[in-house]
Amino acid sequence: MGDAQHTLLLNDEHVNAAANDTLDKLGIAKNSREEKIRARDAKLKQDAENAQMAKLYREHILGEKPVEGLVSIHSIAPAKPVPATEEPVMGD
Repeated sequence: MGDAQHTLLLNDEHVNAAANDTLDKLGIAKNSREEKIRARDAKLKQDAENAQMAKLYREHILGEKPVEGLVSIHSIAPAKPVPATEEPVMGD
């Protein structure tokens, strides 16, 4: 460990090269987080498209007319369960 010199040589062409954005251009996820986000977004998009198609089917094929002011029960979130509290047992 007496010598503090190094022999690392840098290639200026590689140092000054642009960032590799091949995956970005091809639309490929670089990590699992991006994969999960893309899968979630695709599922949300597909669910919205399915809801729209179901609405159009009910209107045009089944002949149902949309009712103004009607709230779908699908838009209402279910109630959160109340945590059970333990009562002290007073007994024999």
